[in-house]
Amino acid sequence: MARDRETGAAVTDGMWSDVGNITASVIHPDTGLTVSRDWYGSGTLVQISDLPAVSNLSVQQVTIRLSQIVDNVEILVRQYDCKQARVEVYRGLFDPDTRLMVAPAECRFFGFVDEIEINTPTENDEGSVELQCASHTQEMTRANTDTRNGATIPAGEVPCKWITGPVERIDGQIHLTLILPHGPNPSMAVAFPAPIIDPPDGDIALPFDLPVEEPDDVDA
Repeated sequence: MARDRETGAAVTDGMWSDVGNITASVIHPDTGLTVSRDWYGSGTLVQISDLPAVSNLSVQQVTIRLSQIVDNVEILVRQYDCKQARVEVYRGLFDPDTRLMVAPAECRFFGFVDEIEINTPTENDEGSVELQCASHTQEMTRANTDTRNGATIPAGEVPCKWITGPVERIDGQIHLTLILPHGPNPSMAVAFPAPIIDPPDGDIALPFDLPVEEPDDVDA
């Protein structure tokens, strides 16, 4: 998702690695719902580097190589601003007999464009456009608080069972909600704890209830 340099409006563009233009269903990485997207083919997408199969918050890198001679690519990288544009990479399976997708394509990578390299060819040489992309988890480690404030890792994509809901960056601060253990009859302070704001490095003290002392058995 790039931006028009003149109006600042968001511009969506889709490319796939086969022939012709298609409309296909995908699973939206933010909502988990099925949506339709338009994709341009016939040589627009040349190559995508190996997609890292990890389930953690480490920053992953992916290189997307596009054809420089295709008009659609030229418009995308020269007319629009692709720096820090949102990137989604999907993988879908087609039935070889019907040439139809067997199910909505799933998102295999979600991130942003970090660098753009336009390789202008010399005579009889081959040019290309390369997008160096970083996964969306990079937003949680940026020191520059002005860069893409409001970045979010959607609920369900955080590989930690103790984090519920999305992880968000708001005004340069990371906001998340944890699942905390408690006893069968927690106090209000434990069941509905106050937010922990700007905690120090190291262990964090969590709210807990003191054990209730049971009276000793007394024979009457």
